Amino acid sequence: MISLPFKSELKHKVILVFFVLFYSYSSNGQIIDSIKLALHKEPRIYFGFQNRNTFVNTDNIKLWGIVGGLDFEKKVKLYAGIYGFRDANATLLKNQPQFEQDTVYRSLNTSNLGLGIEYTYFVKNRLSLSLPLQIGIGGLNYHYTGAGLNQREGYTIAPIEFGTNAFYSIIKYVGLKGGLGYRLILAHPTAAKYSSPYYSFGVSVAVGQLYRDVIAK
Repeated sequence: MISLPFKSELKHKVILVFFVLFYSYSSNGQIIDSIKLALHKEPRIYFGFQNRNTFVNTDNIKLWGIVGGLDFEKKVKLYAGIYGFRDANATLLKNQPQFEQDTVYRSLNTSNLGLGIEYTYFVKNRLSLSLPLQIGIGGLNYHYTGAGLNQREGYTIAPIEFGTNAFYSIIKYVGLKGGLGYRLILAHPTAAKYSSPYYSFGVSVAVGQLYRDVIAK
């Protein structure tokens, strides 16, 4: 009988392999040529907010980010972002051998800088689909507290994110955006265990375009 942790690990590996194969299939010469052509166009500056939901065992981690970069003809985006997460609720640990205390509370926070590219490969009417790819560098930190205990433990992480996004335009500046992908964390095993699938969904507002069209005039 397969244990639950093994099932979770196997599921993550299957999803990871799927996206690797998907990107390998997508990375053909036609797409590379399309990206090169778009990068010769006049870019527009854009900025916005992002969020991602990831699940590791029973932990629900919601990453928030602020991004900005260049948009080439709504075909290719090159961007940089700052992402972070702080656990509002500490996890209760009991009878852990590494601590003298019977009861210890553990809180988690993580942050990273990221550089990315997003390629729009399908557009029809109000719907568009794109492939985002991002690499980053940052840190993941544990904070342990208890009776006479105040200990911190930190790890350097290098997250790599890849997946697919969908955008549906409702009106000129507002639409619905969702995404599905995988966040692979290269790090010490204690931090690397937070590698997992991610998803996102929400309302998207074209803040930069709204500013150019309304406020800047």
